[in-house]
Amino acid sequence: MIPNQMSFTSLVKLKAASNAAALQEHTVLSWLNEQQTHLSESPLPSAILVPRQAVGVALKRMALDAGRALFNVHVLTPGQLRTRLSKTVALDESIAVREDLRLLMRYAAQQMVTEYPEAQLIADNPDQLLNAWDRYSAAGYTAKAIESKLFQGIVQDTELLVKQAGLETVYERDRKLIKEPFDYPLFADMLVYGFGAEQMEQINLIHAGLESSVLGTMCFCLGKQSKEETVWISEWEKRYGSYIQEQEASVSIPLKSLSESIVASSKRCNEVSYPVAFYGYTHLCQEAKAAVIHASKILESSPNARVGIVIPVNSVLSREICSELSKQGLPHHDVKGSYEGPDIEQRALLAWAQWQESPKVNHFFEFLNYLKQLDLASFEVIEKIRRSVDNAFLLLGVDDFNILQFYLIEDLKKNAGVINLLQEWSLLPEKNSLEDFISVVTPVLKRFQLQKRWDNDAEYTLPLQRTLKSNVSRSHFIHWFRERLRTPGRTRQSLGRAVFSNIQVVDYESAAYFTFTHAIFTGLNQDGWPGDTKENLFLTHNRIRQLNLPYKNVGEEGSGYIDFSKNFIVGTEQQRILAESAWIHLLEQVSEASIFSLTIDSASESEGMKVPGDFFLKTWLAAKGSLPNEADLDALAKRGKAYVERMQPVEVPQWEDKKHCCKIWEDRRNPELSYGAYEYGYKTAPQGGLNLSAKDWEEVLSRPVSTWYKRILKAPKAKNYNELQTRSLTDGTRFHSWIELKPSNRLMATNSAGSWLENLQSNASKYRAKAERYFKAAGRNLPEWWLREWYEVLDKAHSVAQELDAVEGWDEVASEYKIPDGIQVSLEDVDGVLTLRGRSDCVFTMNGRKRIWIVDFKTGKSDLAVKGARLLKGEGLQLYLYGMALMNNFRGSESYLTILHPGDILEPKVLLPENLNEEFQFLWEELLKISSSGIIGMKSPMKNPHGIVEDLPIATTLVDGKVIEAKWQLSHPNIPVK
Repeated sequence: MIPNQMSFTSLVKLKAASNAAALQEHTVLSWLNEQQTHLSESPLPSAILVPRQAVGVALKRMALDAGRALFNVHVLTPGQLRTRLSKTVALDESIAVREDLRLLMRYAAQQMVTEYPEAQLIADNPDQLLNAWDRYSAAGYTAKAIESKLFQGIVQDTELLVKQAGLETVYERDRKLIKEPFDYPLFADMLVYGFGAEQMEQINLIHAGLESSVLGTMCFCLGKQSKEETVWISEWEKRYGSYIQEQEASVSIPLKSLSESIVASSKRCNEVSYPVAFYGYTHLCQEAKAAVIHASKILESSPNARVGIVIPVNSVLSREICSELSKQGLPHHDVKGSYEGPDIEQRALLAWAQWQESPKVNHFFEFLNYLKQLDLASFEVIEKIRRSVDNAFLLLGVDDFNILQFYLIEDLKKNAGVINLLQEWSLLPEKNSLEDFISVVTPVLKRFQLQKRWDNDAEYTLPLQRTLKSNVSRSHFIHWFRERLRTPGRTRQSLGRAVFSNIQVVDYESAAYFTFTHAIFTGLNQDGWPGDTKENLFLTHNRIRQLNLPYKNVGEEGSGYIDFSKNFIVGTEQQRILAESAWIHLLEQVSEASIFSLTIDSASESEGMKVPGDFFLKTWLAAKGSLPNEADLDALAKRGKAYVERMQPVEVPQWEDKKHCCKIWEDRRNPELSYGAYEYGYKTAPQGGLNLSAKDWEEVLSRPVSTWYKRILKAPKAKNYNELQTRSLTDGTRFHSWIELKPSNRLMATNSAGSWLENLQSNASKYRAKAERYFKAAGRNLPEWWLREWYEVLDKAHSVAQELDAVEGWDEVASEYKIPDGIQVSLEDVDGVLTLRGRSDCVFTMNGRKRIWIVDFKTGKSDLAVKGARLLKGEGLQLYLYGMALMNNFRGSESYLTILHPGDILEPKVLLPENLNEEFQFLWEELLKISSSGIIGMKSPMKNPHGIVEDLPIATTLVDGKVIEAKWQLSHPNIPVK
């Protein structure tokens, strides 16, 4: 630098060309020649300012190809230039990062919620208002430009908090840099390249950069014809005079006719001077693989080709393509890079943060699973907590850990391991100062060995800590904390760092500045490029048009230049226009061949078919003369799939049991074969047969596969605590626990057993008081829905209890009577026994237990008949088995069976063994066959879009429903399929 020189005036030239190629040939290369010529004349460096790093890479590649050196020339992005200028003029304030602004706006909005409840919308999600504030601020407007007084107030309070923290926004910094005089130049010459109307928000920074240089050159690309680009150029012309039109590039534009047709949107181009191909793919991974195959085939035929694989910004497609290139051993340049996945400690911390921000039970168990993987919690402790949570969830009916934690502490207070874990990993307070929150999370960071990473960031949080001294909500802090921790730099695989490789993986925004012979345009779906262009609620399209009205006639002949006090605003509507202009410009940069691709079908059935984007449709229309229909898209998908399979056949792995596995696969789909050992059954018959409860045997007939996983393999599906429990489950559980006599599982004389009704009233009241205690501990009242359900169940149970109290003439009674484990039940004249276990709701006996009456309580409305065709479906089978087991246990001569619903009159319905007829005998034989073989099979399809399916813990390959029915009938001929 040259210290303390007198102030200077920068001399800036404006250069324009019809396209990027002409700019590179006549402006950029000439400018580089001048820098090398004048290298000895000035000790100052020169600079090239580019909008993003990718454009700088393209420029360096172009200079290398032309044999131009970049000695003493610095290629800078806006962020790098801003840092240099700020240091030069000694601006003390730090620039607020996005995470900090989001936290401050949440805080400002939260303070207004009491007076203005609508402010909660911003406290929960400030992004739209924050984005609108950015646009207003970049254009020179204050918060008063926002039409709503409430949202004006939130922005003004946020601005005040930013100042109190000693911070400033990036646009405030840029305006300061214009006002601060430079006593001496930083650069001998500056070339501003690659900027257009989409960078309108950078206008003040670019101006400050040019003013910091002795000489300056501003480049414009006239090929991007739009009103916005005209305004952009006029803004610079009013500062530095008219631009100089460069000559046309010496290279031709093969796709000129196609791009002109896209602009016209109504005519098909007459001819295209090089191949243009369209492909569709059934999933994203297939599209990535095809892009790599295309690139490798191009380089095989043309080793000097320059292939551009163009991807939407922040698309997963980029990572998949670069991964596939690395697998194939192809050096390439991953221009954008991708974020590296977090290690297990980081994932554990993020799971902890997710639970703190949203204290739901599912999030709590996700976090506990990470603790188990890191050996910070044992499996036994976690299972104890899980069982206690299941009980708490049933009692309270909520998945809010703020409430459930009080149940856990009381229920497991004697278990030191559980209590220590709950205390060590407790919830943060609902509100606190930012400093106190950070002090509490510091031990958490140490446990996950992430303290060093936070220490590197902690210095920048001190201004915020001094400002937010109280009333910071836990969710807002955690949201900010999580954003701070998961802002890693982008990384590239080793083969993706070949900057000057012949394969460049580049985003659409930057691709126009590269010179490609072949381009593969990927991800051209509706959600691809230009991404989200939804209207901002706080800066609508109409509002932008209104504010931009003074620019309406800019660029028209005779309009002249107006000294506007505010800048032009580029909103989502303008971004869309600019993106289309950039797309057309991009097509014209490719010299030999272009391939256009998109994903036709989504991997997720819930998302359905993915929609082609506007740019794909317009390009197709220009090339084909009509828009693609469904048949065209199907043909594209088939073409893409066939291409991948033809160019890269799938290798079938070889292993010893391949034939055996294939046979199992085929047998499972053969409708002429009954179920075998690999179809929800044992490979060899279990010794002594299956040992299931009476309820389980009932479910073997209605839900066989669920029973196999849940009861035999002991592998139930993990509980989702976000799902509301079905009323039938909660009502039934409460009903049975309230109506039971004490002590349960004991036959007592009926005259000394007590009143069912009195027991019901006592048990229900205790149940309610217990739930109320935990809600109060969390500062809540019992919800109205909870009380309503409690009264409904009590009313149902009251009806049943009255009927039970009215029973006369029976000697003994028991509730929740347990059948002796392992009891074996047989049927006369049928060989074989069934091993049972279970618990009956109510049992009466008389005549020395020779006569037994079993009553089963049901809270549902359906009247299940425990005989006939419904019995073959499993309905009522549980009660039959109870009756047979207790007759066997008591050596009784007969057993009465009754299913009692609320409102029913209690009386014996079915008499055993009288109803153990020939029809039941067929069913019994099937049960014995299942028990002895250990083979259950499946009864219904795994997927049914129009009905209930079995709840399974693992993914299962599909089998045709008709095949399932045929195999069930072969395996269990006496049990109907439906």
